[in-house]
Amino acid sequence: MAGPKREDWGSGDAAKVAHWSQRTAAYHGTVTWSPTIDPERLKLLSQEIVLERKVKLIYHSWAAIPIVQDGAVKGIVFESKEGRMAIMADVVVDATGDGDLFARAGAAFVNDIEEADVHHCMNTSWLFGGVDMNRWIEFKAGQPEQFTEFMARGREQLGLFERPFVSWRNDIALFMGPRQSGYSALDVDDLTEVEVRSHRAMAAHLDYFRAHAPGFKDAFLMLSAPQIGVRHARRLSGVSSVLRSQWPLGVPLADEVGVTPAVSPKFPNISIPYGALVPQQLDGLLACGRHISCDRNSHGFMREIPQCWTTGQAAGVAAALAVEGRVAPRAIDIGALQSALLSQGVYLRPGAGTDALAKAQQPETKDATAA
Repeated sequence: MAGPKREDWGSGDAAKVAHWSQRTAAYHGTVTWSPTIDPERLKLLSQEIVLERKVKLIYHSWAAIPIVQDGAVKGIVFESKEGRMAIMADVVVDATGDGDLFARAGAAFVNDIEEADVHHCMNTSWLFGGVDMNRWIEFKAGQPEQFTEFMARGREQLGLFERPFVSWRNDIALFMGPRQSGYSALDVDDLTEVEVRSHRAMAAHLDYFRAHAPGFKDAFLMLSAPQIGVRHARRLSGVSSVLRSQWPLGVPLADEVGVTPAVSPKFPNISIPYGALVPQQLDGLLACGRHISCDRNSHGFMREIPQCWTTGQAAGVAAALAVEGRVAPRAIDIGALQSALLSQGVYLRPGAGTDALAKAQQPETKDATAA
């Protein structure tokens, strides 16, 4: 992975900020820990972590139909090369990102968007190999007028046009766009159209960059993402939500299961409530990731990777506690959930489940004879 050293996290040093701002790791004048990771290494590591914990992986299968009985999800029907199979579960966690499972199970949801916002756009990302990103950065940062002209000419010639981001290697360029608006992530024809347009854009960008961009004369098509990049489809209607009205307050909610930075430093950090993971009515299911309960403004940051990790961890721990206690996910003890999350290193704040925080922060005591 590529990113700043730990001792540089939070630095406001002008030279360090200037360096890392060109490498997607400095924002608002501060160096941040936001590395770019080798995706293949991440896939392998993730796989090995779950296998070490005796999780049964089932690749090449699609969750298709929730099994709902008496208002609760009891399992999921999967489709695969073997045909159909049902996997039963005491608690199901919908991590599809699009809310496919809770929607098909009958849970309420919303899908309104900010029309002028980029956070609902779609595209297929890609990689170019054979580049020299240091040379590209020298051009982009050192010749701003020429860079502006380069970008303007690209938009004029290609229409859909995007600049590259650095990756985990100097010889690989990452393109996260061009983002395409006006399409629905719930319409298969729209998804197909975006996929076609993205691959055409990939080829057109290669021709343009090889002809005009410093560091790209030997570039080649390396990889298009194996899955289309969808930023918004559905959002759960939950017991509670992350709301725009909460941004200025910075108040730790009583059922806080995570903390997210706001959209800019002018707002305090924002509390993520457990209720945003719990459907208003449906039992036996929790949601995590970019489709948790939030308004359309808050979705702009709640869809990001750290927030998806945060809510995913909370949903997993909550599901385990529900199974252990033989209760519905909405009925688990919030203090126990917060204590478990704190023991795993999750950041929670005083005021959010104060008793749980105090208990988790007490020094561990051991039996004298055992010691």
